[in-house]
Amino acid sequence: MKVTCGTRESMLAVMQTQLVVDALKGRHPSLEIDIQQMTTRGDHIQDDPQGGITNKKDWIYELEIAILKGDIDFAVHSSKDVPRLIEAGTALLPVLPRGNSGDAFIGQLISAAGERIKFSDLPKGAKIGTSSLRRRAYLLKLRPDLNVVESRGNVPERLQYMDENRENDLMGILLAAVGLERLQLNNLHYEIISKDLMLPGLSQGTLAVQFRENDEQIKTLLSSLVDESTLRCWQAERSVIKTLQPHCRSVMAAYAECAGDDLILKADVMLADGSKSISAEGRSNKNQAIDLGETVAQQLLEKGAQQLIDASR
Repeated sequence: MKVTCGTRESMLAVMQTQLVVDALKGRHPSLEIDIQQMTTRGDHIQDDPQGGITNKKDWIYELEIAILKGDIDFAVHSSKDVPRLIEAGTALLPVLPRGNSGDAFIGQLISAAGERIKFSDLPKGAKIGTSSLRRRAYLLKLRPDLNVVESRGNVPERLQYMDENRENDLMGILLAAVGLERLQLNNLHYEIISKDLMLPGLSQGTLAVQFRENDEQIKTLLSSLVDESTLRCWQAERSVIKTLQPHCRSVMAAYAECAGDDLILKADVMLADGSKSISAEGRSNKNQAIDLGETVAQQLLEKGAQQLIDASR
């Protein structure tokens, strides 16, 4: 059997896709897999310094169309980049065990040995870069004095910009820890921000595959890669956004983890400047993951989450 897998052409996207491809070949040795790299609108905007805030759809739309046209059989996404609504006629599955779900702070270089400034040592008014509205909101909630600026591009480019352009006074950047691990930047000094301070983005660290919903052969093939715990956490977290129906400028976070047969879910809705936030959490049997997400989302709505979502427009 021969199949075609689609991916964005960024270094991280290709490496993540290779993880899925290798896992499929490990389970199905006779399988032939072609990888087709594509550029999405999100990639073009990311490379444009004047680019605005992207919609999650910008990162996957071209891949979705290729699936529907039959140009590719499935695509691999960072699940955090997949919007609430996907193209009709396609389906989504999380695959492989979840990677590191946390956020990482990389400080400015302060020694030739690679030592970097720590988050706790940032001076008042320090300039910190991020491309995430969620991370911006949490940074300002923790440290309203910080000067949080836009930081775009792939990980190596962001690091190079910070380390080689000291005149810009950028003292640190904040991004997903899983990207650093999957890029195997083993010698890079960085800190993982506690989830008690900064709740991860929805499905951060999880890979998802999208395919034609009526293609049972591909669905069966991909289902062999599903990890039960990852699936339940993914279902709970995505159930939150399906209930809340946020827009592209909404600031929210949700994180689920398994505890034996139970699932624990926490979620926040915030204003972009970090000045207001609403939190909710719940626990259930992991087989009720979708119901748990709906319950936690309803708690948020009862506490006024809709007003924060509307205000962030």
